[in-house]
Amino acid sequence: MENLNFFKRKSLELDKNDSLNNFRNYFYSESDLIYFDGNSLGRLPKSTIDETNEVIRNQWGRDLIQSWNKHWFKLINDTTIHLSEMFQCNPSEVFVGESTSNNLYKVIDSLAQTKKFNTIITDSLNFPSDIYIIEEICSRNNLRFEFLKYNNDIECEIDRLKNTIQNNPNSIISLSLVSYKSSYCYPYRALNELCEKNNCELVWDLSHAAGALNLNLKKDKFSFAVGCTYKFLNGGPGSPAFIFVSKEKIKSINSTIRGWFGHSKPFDFNLKYEQSDSMEKFRSGTPHILSLSTLPSSLSITNEASIKNIDTKRILMIKYFSEMFDNLLVNRGFTYESPNHSEIGSHISISHNESWRICKSLLKPKSGNKFIVDYRPDRFLRIAITPLYSSYHDLYLFVERLMIIIDKNEYLMHDNSKNIVP
Repeated sequence: MENLNFFKRKSLELDKNDSLNNFRNYFYSESDLIYFDGNSLGRLPKSTIDETNEVIRNQWGRDLIQSWNKHWFKLINDTTIHLSEMFQCNPSEVFVGESTSNNLYKVIDSLAQTKKFNTIITDSLNFPSDIYIIEEICSRNNLRFEFLKYNNDIECEIDRLKNTIQNNPNSIISLSLVSYKSSYCYPYRALNELCEKNNCELVWDLSHAAGALNLNLKKDKFSFAVGCTYKFLNGGPGSPAFIFVSKEKIKSINSTIRGWFGHSKPFDFNLKYEQSDSMEKFRSGTPHILSLSTLPSSLSITNEASIKNIDTKRILMIKYFSEMFDNLLVNRGFTYESPNHSEIGSHISISHNESWRICKSLLKPKSGNKFIVDYRPDRFLRIAITPLYSSYHDLYLFVERLMIIIDKNEYLMHDNSKNIVP
């Protein structure tokens, strides 16, 4: 069947030489399921099962409140250290807790409260909920909302974005480093430097980048960032988000939400609020210990593999898939929606006139492996490249399955109805 044998042999050879191949054994999996949705929810590390059981049964169940001093303050600290190691920054620059939306609100609103800025700029590639938050902050603080609507939802009109920043000094800019639809990745170093020159502050959402791209937050001049840990970092549903603030900026802003643990001395129970001068200022309430407890094991796997190695394999897997796509899927009505491999994150977006019914066919085969990808309106099938637990042969089997679905018209067996989570 066409060039299938060539690509099959190539996949087996690439897997044989893959230094990360053994890491797939660190994760719980079903033998008949091939999972390409790690850009929405990562797989479950096997070690997480034992660690969360320890927290629930022994620390909560046996030690009860004593566990704050025995275990849980250390848990918070250990999680911060793991995350800062991956981001190649100082632990004092990282906060772990709460949700991405809460953290984005706190960071941008804290900047708005300094009264140094008159505009907040974002664009149409940003995640919708980020845009909702930005609009609300502009309304509450009487700031101008500058929204760049691009001519497509695939990639940024980078010259237009740069000109907007240059023409609006003293602005806050909020962008998703990797676009959730197309996987477009911004030239973050250049934009960080441009914002610095124009007295702007750039707040990045790293949700689709953390754990996939080799980011050096210090070297590449990041000042502010937020993101989640349940995608490529495999923290599990509802695992805590994070905030990064460079050490040069930490004392220049104050969290606008005054929480118990954000106090400099929370257990003095002083009636006067004195905000911590560390990243703990962003901790609005009691740390979510049960969800935090999943992170040391998942983050330690990423650091053991090394983000540099993960990023290297990511690029090789994208190139391998792209080669198969050009040879085997273009002539079957598929469109490659993501930009060039050097300009994307760790998922690939493709489309077809029957994208949704193809998605259903992948999950409900007549026989053989099930495949999970995700669908985003109005046409996108997103394939997550997850080097820790995906193989090149998995990608080969996926392409082979797409060919069968089209050649045998299997998608016609399904209707266009959708669940709550497509």
